[in-house]
Amino acid sequence: MPRATLIASPPRPPAPMLASPAKRPPGGPGWAYEFKWDGVRAIARWDGRKLTLHSRLGNDVTPRYPELQVADAMLGDRTAILDGEVIAVGPDGRPSFSLLQNRMHVADAARVRTLMRTVPCVYMIFDVLW
Repeated sequence: MPRATLIASPPRPPAPMLASPAKRPPGGPGWAYEFKWDGVRAIARWDGRKLTLHSRLGNDVTPRYPELQVADAMLGDRTAILDGEVIAVGPDGRPSFSLLQNRMHVADAARVRTLMRTVPCVYMIFDVLW
């Protein structure tokens, strides 16, 4: 029986998988469906100490969402690459793209800290890639 090979460090994060248009949903074994979160797709890389987020174009968007730096509670010192979506939840408990738009392109750290209180974001994980 072949032995598993352990990789010392995670590979370069891949581009996020994106939805494909179709005339009707595929069916049969091997297919699953995801809820539409109305967020920003991002690949998260946890190195055991710090979380980094990259957009589907490969841009580092980590500074826009500092409240997501709580991965240590979930992952500890293990390294991981995750595929998911950054979302903002409205007062009704539903994902809100219009709220998220207030955060998406803000680069100023002071403004981000202010917005964290009024438009907090969460990271919805779709898949553990590594």
